[in-house]
Amino acid sequence: MLGQTPECISRGGGQCLPREGWEDSLLRIRAQKSSRATKDYYAHLERADYYSESRGHAGTWFGRGAKRLGLSGEVEQEDFFALCDNRRPDSGKKLTARSGDHRIVGYDFNFNCPKSISLIISLTGDHRLLKALQESVRETMAEIESAMETRVRTNGAYEDRNVGNMVWSEFVHTTARPVEGQVPDPNLHTHAFAFNAVHDEVEDRWKAGKFHKICRDAPLFDARYQSRLAEKLLTLGYSIEQHRRGWDIAGIDRELIEKFSRRQRQIEEEAAKQGITDAKGKGELGARTRSKKVAHLTNEDLHRDWKSRLTAAELFQLRKVREEAAQDSDGGGSGILSAHAAKVAVDHALGHCFERRSVMRESLVLAIAIKHAVGRATAEQVTAAFEEHPDIICRKLGSYRYVTTRTMLEMESRMIGLAKLGKYSCAPFGDADHQFKAVFLDQGQRRAVLHLLTSRDKLMAVRGPAGAGKSSMMQEAISAIEEKTGRRVFTFAPTAMASRHVLRDKGFHDADTVQQLFNSKEKQEQIRGQCIWIDEAGLLSVRQMLAIFELAESSDARVVLSGDVRQHRAVEAGDALRILQARGTVVPAELTQIHRQQGAYREAMRRMGDGDVPGGYCAMEELGWVHEVANDNRHEKVANDYLDVLGRNKTSLVVAPTHLEGRKVTELIRKGCGPKTGSRGLRSA
Repeated sequence: MLGQTPECISRGGGQCLPREGWEDSLLRIRAQKSSRATKDYYAHLERADYYSESRGHAGTWFGRGAKRLGLSGEVEQEDFFALCDNRRPDSGKKLTARSGDHRIVGYDFNFNCPKSISLIISLTGDHRLLKALQESVRETMAEIESAMETRVRTNGAYEDRNVGNMVWSEFVHTTARPVEGQVPDPNLHTHAFAFNAVHDEVEDRWKAGKFHKICRDAPLFDARYQSRLAEKLLTLGYSIEQHRRGWDIAGIDRELIEKFSRRQRQIEEEAAKQGITDAKGKGELGARTRSKKVAHLTNEDLHRDWKSRLTAAELFQLRKVREEAAQDSDGGGSGILSAHAAKVAVDHALGHCFERRSVMRESLVLAIAIKHAVGRATAEQVTAAFEEHPDIICRKLGSYRYVTTRTMLEMESRMIGLAKLGKYSCAPFGDADHQFKAVFLDQGQRRAVLHLLTSRDKLMAVRGPAGAGKSSMMQEAISAIEEKTGRRVFTFAPTAMASRHVLRDKGFHDADTVQQLFNSKEKQEQIRGQCIWIDEAGLLSVRQMLAIFELAESSDARVVLSGDVRQHRAVEAGDALRILQARGTVVPAELTQIHRQQGAYREAMRRMGDGDVPGGYCAMEELGWVHEVANDNRHEKVANDYLDVLGRNKTSLVVAPTHLEGRKVTELIRKGCGPKTGSRGLRSA
């Protein structure tokens, strides 16, 4: 699905699609949770650059709430600090009801931009791009402000009310954090700091805002911001180039961009060491690894250093990109934006989102579509294409709208319909007088066997937790079915490990994967008129389950599903077994008694299986099966315990929470094992 090379969206309107898989968004939102910390943070906000004590671009007040408080124009420290203390700047009186130490003071909306924009502004002086950034930020913040809500808890109400106002201030910064005392790189970005105060017109009072939904929909606001910014650049004559991390102005080599991305490279290297891969984790890592500003440098010193790092060819390249944009800045750049590209982007988002999920929040699907169309279609065009798409179904559940597709709904309906069609449609395999061969089966296992033998349904199921004896029950049931009917029972599982290892090790020698059943015409002929048994069926997606049902229908085969939806979920879209059980179409036989564990240990496992994870964990701790070890020696403790198990000719598994910890423990184990025995790498959770 991913392209192999970056793609350029030129003014000529190339038809290639942009790559997906952008590593980071350009919008980060961080809460400030104390008045003192926010006041300290103000010193960072008002200083636009890390090389100077002077204030570059002064902060500016925005928002309907700010106007109500009489705040406009340049931000003054006294007014900012008053809001930090939850006081009205005009009168000093208390603003909102809550003023405790744990009150969230506000939220910092940090809008970044592609590095190429910073380079063009800083090294060629095209400040039209700064205006484009500011307009994009303000338009997006106005959209966020319109979505702002507050809680309503008066007169027995329990709801949220849209208020559509905020108090926020804008601070423009032009450089990145310095790395190891070096001169900071160009990095244009904007901090929009929104205070946790909104005015409720209905109740006519100031209250705390409800930012949770805003933060949850951040991907959509980020996508709209990027779309606005790219559209403005096209209008200014620039072209857009898509790449793995997002997009940049076309015509600037990646090597040049990387040369002035030392701060990003520092974060990426530290993230790799710690095993951090998600954008949120990298953002938090960036906040923890900030360096202090570099003092005693003037603006001229900084630009002199930047230009000294450029080759003549690189400087020519930047100037050429700007000159070509200036010649083309007739406002026609947005002509490449098209409704067709918007439809393509929506189709891409649907394919991407519903490959492994059957339902998603509408805002997330829209965000992916809009980002995919950056520079090719406007956010408004993508939204219109989304609303008109014939395969999309939207429903509001609680505070959010959710999306599925008619294709997914039709597959689920077809799957449920086939399950219902098979009700009471078959002769039973046997009767309740079955003479059990395995005398060690408990009552639950025996009831499950009888349930399968006496059922008249085409589709049957058995549910039970790990260690409940499903394998022993399977052996008894399969033996009985084959002896009483002359039919063969073919066993399958969704994964190679579950089928070709676990099942085969337990005596089901012909067990294979579900995918092999789909691919092999020979196996499809073998199951004709027979019985299909799918173990670990909780891993099956709706698409896979439907394919099994259709294959069984065309082959006149019966189906048995065994597994536990509390243990496993499908990797692809839709938890098929869960859906079948929730709709009442399939009523499984239950295995409840755990055999694998004994005594109090079994009781702890039962509690965890029933959903009481804290209770089960505490029970395990009381039994001595869980130990909390101090941070300073936990790696050595884990390695030594593992080596002790190996010394007793047993096997064990070490699971580390991060790649970094996994590497540390692996290194210690290898040192203890010596060159002869060695050790494989550890699994990171």
